[in-house]
Amino acid sequence: MATLTNEERETHLNQTADDRSTWELFSDDPVMIARIDKLGIVGIPVGEGKCYTLDKSQVSIRKKRTPMSDEQREAAASRFAVALGRVDSE
Repeated sequence: MATLTNEERETHLNQTADDRSTWELFSDDPVMIARIDKLGIVGIPVGEGKCYTLDKSQVSIRKKRTPMSDEQREAAASRFAVALGRVDSE
């Protein structure tokens, strides 16, 4: 089998509606395979890639973070310092 180019390498994450407790992940990208293997998840070799079965608790879909203004960052830092007890609250 010919080695894939970076443009041909893919990672797919799939879930079916009849079993929302598991996710199937396939990757033929060696960088992604190394990251997943490092987590201790065991994959089944398929061609140049691996197929993994993940529990739903191992997958997190999140909202994109929005950038904070300098004022918001300062206010958050102040709240955090108060919560840690490093400064007195006013």
